[in-house]
Amino acid sequence: MTTSSSGERLALVTGASGWLGSQLVPALVGRGWQVRATGRRAEPPRWAVPVEYRSVDLVEDPLDELCAGVSHVFHLAGASSTRYSVEQMARVNRVGGERLARSALEAGVERMVAVSTTAVYGEKVALPSPVVEDAEPSPSRDYGVTKLAAERAIAAVAQDGLEVAVVRPVTVYGPGNTKLIASAMLDVALERAAGLDTLLVGADAVGLRMVHLDDVVDALVHLATVPGAAGRTFNLTSGIYPDSHQVAGALAEVFGMGLDVAGEWDGVLAPEQRRQELAAIAAVAPRSGSIVFTPERLRFLRRPNVNNVLSIDALASVGFRPSRSDLVPALADTLAWYRREGWLPA
Repeated sequence: MTTSSSGERLALVTGASGWLGSQLVPALVGRGWQVRATGRRAEPPRWAVPVEYRSVDLVEDPLDELCAGVSHVFHLAGASSTRYSVEQMARVNRVGGERLARSALEAGVERMVAVSTTAVYGEKVALPSPVVEDAEPSPSRDYGVTKLAAERAIAAVAQDGLEVAVVRPVTVYGPGNTKLIASAMLDVALERAAGLDTLLVGADAVGLRMVHLDDVVDALVHLATVPGAAGRTFNLTSGIYPDSHQVAGALAEVFGMGLDVAGEWDGVLAPEQRRQELAAIAAVAPRSGSIVFTPERLRFLRRPNVNNVLSIDALASVGFRPSRSDLVPALADTLAWYRREGWLPA
């Protein structure tokens, strides 16, 4: 096993300036790892732990020094359709992943844990349920296409001797998240601030799948060292599949509201009212602008996926089970963090 000069494990975390990476880095340090972090940003996040940070472009820059002395690679870097074109996603996801894997192999890295996405399965072509990791992928969005290409490019390098475990998480939520469930929380906060005491959602329930940030961090660290994980792909979800009514009910509960599931999705507040409440929230919670505001109300709760249910038997086979499957306390903890950090009003 490759180790640092002090004999400790040295983890390289790519995408460390992103949300998940910025949570994984201090978690690794807290568990006794040395960490070398990298991202495209010039300045590192403000971790309260000792971390070596390097600003590196995985597509353009030499990577031999980045991987030198590293025992494990956690590859979280990637590009999504939120900010990048299809061509940019292909370069960052596939080319960057392949170059990193090749450098890790040449550096003698013990294992690489590569974070992919369940978007590789697609949302329109129904696969046998629950979806297992060796199901034939049918990505329906460009992001899923480029992440699947990245998986295959990294797998090709693994054939030359690099140990790789691929992780496919579903929607991740928790403190610091800025999209999806965070956007839904912002929507509910807007209506609560407007004086509404009932959360209105559509009558047709939509199946959802989520996983808490804590479970993702724990799974990544577990898969980096556990025997039997190399050469395998792992779905990562809580194992619980709430529908939009249940998630809306949990949100209503933590915000102290009632729930009406017999109504419509839209028309609760006029667009101008939503913008006014958004400005009012920003005045008392200055970091609320970090959360993505979507013109479509409660967008996260309205996105059906025919491949909603995923098998997590592979994870169980290597001794890992998610622990944060109770939605209400998990959302309550997340809301408390947003309020404490000035992302949402108290």
